[in-house]
Amino acid sequence: CADRLITAFEAWVDASDGPDETPLLMACRQGEASTVKILLSRGADATVRNIDGNDAFIEALCVRGDLDIARALVAAGVNPKRSRARCGSKEGNATRSALTVACGFGVVDAVRFLVDECGFHACGADCGEMDYMTPLMTAALMSHVEVIEYLLLSGGAATAHLTSDDGKTAADMFPATHARHDIKR
Repeated sequence: CADRLITAFEAWVDASDGPDETPLLMACRQGEASTVKILLSRGADATVRNIDGNDAFIEALCVRGDLDIARALVAAGVNPKRSRARCGSKEGNATRSALTVACGFGVVDAVRFLVDECGFHACGADCGEMDYMTPLMTAALMSHVEVIEYLLLSGGAATAHLTSDDGKTAADMFPATHARHDIKR
């Protein structure tokens, strides 16, 4: 359907519906890999952000957890290290890296993909978060134990002693009442 609309009716691939949802962003969110590939082949802009502040890569990988679409985006030229999610208000300019977002959502397969296939450092050295939040801190804050364990085994332990701009380490951020409080060790 998307291919027909573009070919026969010259539909604009980057048309937006009011809340900044383009066809590519919607296809990424809904897991429509074939539509994503068609839109990318027709020049869809993967850097546009939706109302939630996410670009196509963040929507596909971090929100949906769809590795196939994430790989298609990378194959089409999307640089995962340049993919960012906006935080806060639409007017704000604070952003988060794909790795930090994946850690926050607890999508361990996305975290593995970013570290193992996209070359992110598990310690977050290439994330550039303005408030000094590391991926490990983000996973600890959200109590995502499987992500924490993966990061620690993949090089994230090097940041365990670092503090955020409010002076807390990842261990400080992990809830003391969590059933797996032993992870703090």
